Amino acid sequence: MLKEPALVVLYVSPGVAADGGGFYITASGQIKPIPPRDPIFNELTSAVHILAHVGNIKNTKVRNEMKIMAEQTISEASKKILSQD
Repeated sequence: MLKEPALVVLYVSPGVAADGGGFYITASGQIKPIPPRDPIFNELTSAVHILAHVGNIKNTKVRNEMKIMAEQTISEASKKILSQD
């Protein structure tokens, strides 16, 4: 489990999923731009997808390892994103 929220995002614009850039809105209401093809956001969204679907993995050991790795990736990517501001 993530120990502390590194970045709380309430909304991500649709263009981001298609790697076209866009924006996100933080829990505090700040609107932040996302440049196209930003590898940090690609990494973050991939880890979020893994975390969202890891429960479908039947092998407990694999599921737990994937969950830990996804959480670590989310934490590290969030810190990188916050350091860009």
